[in-house]
Parts: sequence; C-alpha cells; structure tokens
Amino acid sequence: MTARSIALFIAAALAEISGAYLVWIGLREHKGALVVVLGMVALALYGVVATFQPSHEFGRVLAAYGGVFIIGSLLWGVAFDGFHPRPLRHDRRRHLPDRRRDDHVRPLAAIRRSNRRQGPERPSASATRASPPSRKRASG
Repeated sequence: MTARSIALFIAAALAEISGAYLVWIGLREHKGALVVVLGMVALALYGVVATFQPSHEFGRVLAAYGGVFIIGSLLWGVAFDGFHPRPLRHDRRRHLPDRRRDDHVRPLAAIRRSNRRQGPERPSASATRASPPSRKRASG
C-alpha cells in the first residue's frame, strides 16, 4: 500500500464521516438545511475521492476502506461526540471462554453428562402430545 492510497483512504474517511455527521446534526438537531446540504456535498466528495485509488477493483478498495472507516468513526466519536471506549471489566471477562486453550470447546459427551446432572429428563415429544379423545358410545 502506498502513501497515496493511505492518504486517499484518510481523505475518504473524513469526507464520509463528516458528511454523515453534518446530515445527522442538520436533521436531528435542527441545524438547518445548509448543514444538511454541506453534508450531502461531503458524502458526494467521498464517492469521488474513492475513485482516485490506484486499484481498479472496487470490492477490494471498499473492503480495505472498511477498516479505515471503523477506526475513523471511533476516533470521530472520541473527538466530537464525547465517546470514551472503556476496557472490558474484569468481572465480565471471567464468563468469556479462554480461546488460548482448548478447554472452551466441550465434547458432546461432557454436554450430555451435564444435562443428566441437571435433573430428570424432559418427556419426549411423543409423550407430550395429547392423545386423541376417546369416543364413548352412549348406551341407550
């Protein structure tokens, strides 16, 4: 990836995020039609900037730009929206499986054993179906 591509990705991210933000505040916070129009111009500029990428494969350019957009959106939220990412608290972390070891995958036999320990089995589906009502003949 060249410096030109990186600069174009950053310019595209700024155009798209700022354009969407201007439309957002123009409509949601009633900032006026001029702010919405400026946002629309910035969004159009995003589309134009993306065409200057040296690659001719739109899908690859857009996929690579996706990561830049996510990082740019988080940074925009920190800079302009008061967003402060926080680490996962330790007490919530203990319930997550440890993916560094293989103990997060339980074999089927262990799952069956733990189900047996939880109590009596539920009746099978055929046992839970209601039997058809019996028809008694009236004796007359």
